[in-house]
Amino acid sequence: PDSPSCPTDPICSSLDSSCIECNLTASCLYGSTFQAQCRCRGDRKPLNKTATCSFCYQLHPSQYTCSNDSDCDVVATPRERVEVTCTVNSDVICLGNRIFKKMSTCNWTSGY
Repeated sequence: PDSPSCPTDPICSSLDSSCIECNLTASCLYGSTFQAQCRCRGDRKPLNKTATCSFCYQLHPSQYTCSNDSDCDVVATPRERVEVTCTVNSDVICLGNRIFKKMSTCNWTSGY
């Protein structure tokens, strides 16, 4: 069955990646463009989507958002590094987990 956030009547190719499932393979050449074989959730016809061969954690930072899960001292020397949780934007197709953790330099404060 469709997820509540995935409409059942629009054209499949217009849905974002949260409403489609793609058969991705790590055998593509990193950085190259390839055709991902996808299927919309539910009983929709298969379609091909153009994607760039990359694991989700290798994407350009503009293609995901990260949460600042912890407080850190932005003026510490050397700058603190903290673990953040990142989520890939819904319109991006990538290999691996769409939610991942990474180390980031502290760039926010705890409110002071």
